[in-house]
Amino acid sequence: MYILHHTGSERMAVHSLRKSYGYYKDWEATRKLNQMLANHEELSDIRPQSPIHDPPLINTRFLQHSLDVIFTSMDSNRTVVNALNTIMDVSSATMSCFIVNDIVRAQCEANQSDYNIPLCNWNSGSILLVQHVMKSQQQIVLNCAYRDPFVKDDPFFALNKCKSVLCMPVIYKNQLQGVLYLSNHLISNCFDKSIQVILAVLVSQLACNLDHDKLVHQQMAQAAQYQKAMAQEQDNNRRKQEELIDRICHEIRNPVQGILGNCQLLQTIMLNLNHPDAQEMKSCVDSIAKCGRYQKMVTDDMLTMSKLESNKVELNPAPLLLCEVIDNVTTMNKIECERKGLTLTCSLSDDYYKTVVSIDGGRFTTVLMNLVTNAIKFTAKGHITITGSSEKVDNEISFVIQVRDTGCGITLDEQVNLFNKFHQTTEKVYSEYGGSGLGLFISKMIVELMGGNITVQSEKNVGSVFLVSFQCSVYQFLMAEETHALDTCVSVNKKIKVLIAEDNKINQRVVCRMMQLCGCDTSVAGNGEEAVEIFLQEGPFDMILMDVSMPVIDGYQCTEKIRQIEQANGVLQRTRIIGLSGNMSDEYHSMGKKSGMDQMKNKPISLDEIKKLIASIT
Repeated sequence: MYILHHTGSERMAVHSLRKSYGYYKDWEATRKLNQMLANHEELSDIRPQSPIHDPPLINTRFLQHSLDVIFTSMDSNRTVVNALNTIMDVSSATMSCFIVNDIVRAQCEANQSDYNIPLCNWNSGSILLVQHVMKSQQQIVLNCAYRDPFVKDDPFFALNKCKSVLCMPVIYKNQLQGVLYLSNHLISNCFDKSIQVILAVLVSQLACNLDHDKLVHQQMAQAAQYQKAMAQEQDNNRRKQEELIDRICHEIRNPVQGILGNCQLLQTIMLNLNHPDAQEMKSCVDSIAKCGRYQKMVTDDMLTMSKLESNKVELNPAPLLLCEVIDNVTTMNKIECERKGLTLTCSLSDDYYKTVVSIDGGRFTTVLMNLVTNAIKFTAKGHITITGSSEKVDNEISFVIQVRDTGCGITLDEQVNLFNKFHQTTEKVYSEYGGSGLGLFISKMIVELMGGNITVQSEKNVGSVFLVSFQCSVYQFLMAEETHALDTCVSVNKKIKVLIAEDNKINQRVVCRMMQLCGCDTSVAGNGEEAVEIFLQEGPFDMILMDVSMPVIDGYQCTEKIRQIEQANGVLQRTRIIGLSGNMSDEYHSMGKKSGMDQMKNKPISLDEIKKLIASIT
């Protein structure tokens, strides 16, 4: 037995059954009526005088269910398709579509859905009828479309024997939102008054939903645009801050180069100075050098932190022996340990001496230097020990380095925020020991960037142990004789010819004097253009120390010109150019490599670094 609240094809069948029963009543076909009533008792209430216009029994619960189905999706396309499918079920239409402007936004027919069809390419309905409704904003219902004189000149109806058509304007807030187009090729008089009332409710709700969806999308677009503008503003502010920090640090590094360089020259001179106040003079110079090194350390920390927070730190792995890095760190800190009466010892496994690994030596030095200087700072008496263990895993080696001290120690509560930036355990610690509070933060960030981990074990008034663990790829295993060869210094009597391109007069004199102490012949240029002229007149040179920030033309442009000259002259062995910069950013270093520089060094450059550069080209 049919229940008159069914949907879809069943609804069409019920509608046809009711119409047939009405006709039989008009014709007084008693036998046929009795047969139909025997199978369909619910037909007994149908009036004979109006079988065609007898309204289908659609209750409010069904209508509410239809609305719920339509608006379950947050996607506007899905909402339109849901609405069209529901409208087809309610109205018994065989095809439904929703048209906005010149686009068929969605079309449903035989369980298929199409989207965004240009109206000019649409062939499932009458384009002329749709355009008429858009213009007049009046609903049109055709009960027997292909015979209706209203559309007798419409080519669509001339070719298609369509029986029922409804074309309804969708109006919301006095504005046309689109057109609903329904058709049924099988049944005439399909869209009666009651169906039109129900469709008007559904369509008005659809229009409301689409308007709300449009408003939401506008708000989302505005929010996205605002977020983009805010992100752009933050990015601009961050970039300006980075540029400011870079400029400040560059301006600091130039005088620091002069301070530390002159201190090193004075210390060299005073080695053979016979003067009653020589010891006091040496103490004064050492104090100046210590202040300069502290200033350099703070500047380095600020630049490194800026790059870490901007995710601009890139590791540059290169083959090296870890023992060399650790030995350099212990050598640099030995004098300070002796001054405080501390013992600094080092114990490493064989892998540190015999295995060349691929690691960023500069970043690793920063981590170890921070840990050792902290240990010295917070240890009043006793000793500091660096131990290194290792374990081979396939083609990698796991290293664990411990820096142990007998200093003041750290409580468990103080350890919680120990690796946070600008953190000092207490105000008393800052007032007594100073420091920027960045060393451990930077160390942790670098170690994690290397894929490692850093932890601390400490007890108050007993001491602390900092553990750094990481893995490195094996580059080469050295034999015993190769290890010995690394410790052997080769003396070369060749005179090295060096061009110093530097606009700062103090730094010119300092670097020039350092080179002369190493037995080099030097020429000095005050800007990039002058450096090119000297290169042409006095060349060739074994090495050029090139400041990247110079007047007239900078160090990058100067290097490019020199490389062009060498290429034009067919030089087989090009001059080694070392770029000097007060800026540590990777951008500056990559610019140096791109211009043709062989290596980049950060200011201030020390006498030991200059000796290593000279040794590398002899």
